[in-house]
Amino acid sequence: MRLAAFCCVLCLTACMPMKAPDTHDADVKAIKDVESAWVKTAATKDVDAFVAYYADDGSVLMPNAPLFTGKPAIKEQVIHFVKNDGFIIHAIAVSGDTDGEVHGEHMRG
Repeated sequence: MRLAAFCCVLCLTACMPMKAPDTHDADVKAIKDVESAWVKTAATKDVDAFVAYYADDGSVLMPNAPLFTGKPAIKEQVIHFVKNDGFIIHAIAVSGDTDGEVHGEHMRG
């Protein structure tokens, strides 16, 4: 009888969902670190290094322009901004309330 009770308790304990660790602060820091490095890279005007931050199938949507998808297309469009002497990227905002959703960035060039 004790064995049966022990087995029931063991099964119930094993079936209880485990709470995922809270990684919010580490996630926010990681995003901010990458964003900071991306902005510093943009300041070097190294187009290849700048575009390297995008996924191979990444997309960029610039104001009054079509959607550019893939690193070659992104590079072709971004090169005009990055090589411009007035090019600047303002920091993007990351919100922990939206699972790290990027609210936007502002490129001027």
